[in-house]
Amino acid sequence: MPAKAKTGLVKDGWLPARPKVTRQGSSKNTKYSATSRNSKGKRYRGQGRWDPKPEKRWKCFGVLSGISLKQRSIVISPIKRWRLPLTSIVLSIHQHIVMKRKLNFISQDKEIALIQEMIYRIQMADPDIHPKRTCFLCVSPDYSSVVAQHLSHALSKDGEIYHIEAVNVPFPDESHESYLETFIDRFSEWTIDWDNFVLIEAGVIRGGNYTWITEAMNKYQIYGDRPNYTVALCENTGSKFKSDFVSHYYDNSKEDLHFWWERPNNHWECP
Repeated sequence: MPAKAKTGLVKDGWLPARPKVTRQGSSKNTKYSATSRNSKGKRYRGQGRWDPKPEKRWKCFGVLSGISLKQRSIVISPIKRWRLPLTSIVLSIHQHIVMKRKLNFISQDKEIALIQEMIYRIQMADPDIHPKRTCFLCVSPDYSSVVAQHLSHALSKDGEIYHIEAVNVPFPDESHESYLETFIDRFSEWTIDWDNFVLIEAGVIRGGNYTWITEAMNKYQIYGDRPNYTVALCENTGSKFKSDFVSHYYDNSKEDLHFWWERPNNHWECP
């Protein structure tokens, strides 16, 4: 006859064994002590990990879900990490998700690289321009001032930088009529002092502004017989206007162009 068990199958004082430690990974069971071959490992403290795909880094979509816009997200550039508020990119994210367009994000590093490329392209083409007789027209100065400033200094000749005049243009939900009248009044004065002009814009999407500006210039430029030039840092391949100098082409039907310094704008209609 078998002996009677002194205890039951269930033990009240049973405790799970300590999990086995490992030298792989970075969990709470990872062993960091030194070995005969390697020195002591460093415990992960939260720095240095990033996703190479910026589209996967958004923490929330405030416009779409109603989550507070105070939440922040990390935007990754090809070289550095830029920490920007979510409110600075929520409009482009909205368009990117709804229209299923790829986010064409122009980081600060990429913007500077495109400007340097533009400087090289203009220098190689050697257009008929000189600071004493050529004026730079910064089209949409609230978006293009950085580009115009860099070109004015980098393309300087004989110790002279190019003079810059601002040309304000309408937002997509505005008419260009009043802007056209203002431009004609100012342009009639500029043509007295300058032989030719270089139009500069950070992004040409549809080409509407360049179209009415160049048409007015051809009509009212009485003085000077030198050619005018148009510059676009980024230009949509579907634009009805084709600029003379372009650093970066993109397809607006598939990509949503967005510079690192942009903020939401009520004048741009969300799709």
